Amino acid sequence: MPALALALLALLFTSVVAAAQGLPAGSRWENQRGSYLFVDASGADGSFSGRFWNRAPGYGCHDTFAAAGRVIGNRVRFVVDFRNAVMDCRTVTVWTGTVRGRVLSTKWRLVYRPRPPAPPQILSGTDEFQRR
Repeated sequence: MPALALALLALLFTSVVAAAQGLPAGSRWENQRGSYLFVDASGADGSFSGRFWNRAPGYGCHDTFAAAGRVIGNRVRFVVDFRNAVMDCRTVTVWTGTVRGRVLSTKWRLVYRPRPPAPPQILSGTDEFQRR
């Protein structure tokens, strides 16, 4: 029984360490469009919070917005609501993907909420972030 408990503890510790190493606090990730994800804080449970600086060409909301997510193993998910004290871009985007070393490969889904009566618009694509 002690061996099983030790094995479970080791597995839990490994998962937490792997999560913390995936997107550690203080890390900065740049995608191919020149936008950045800054990880300001990360928890032992794999949660993280930070800022997303949008610099995508052709998108009018070039500013910094709150980001929050979670890392489980090498899987990553984070969300950005493109609204802050200065502007409301009426857009929320969720990224899901995997982190391997200094590369975060993601698929994203963006929901744009135009003014009524227009229906929401959904776009999707991929981003590859490099740790800088």
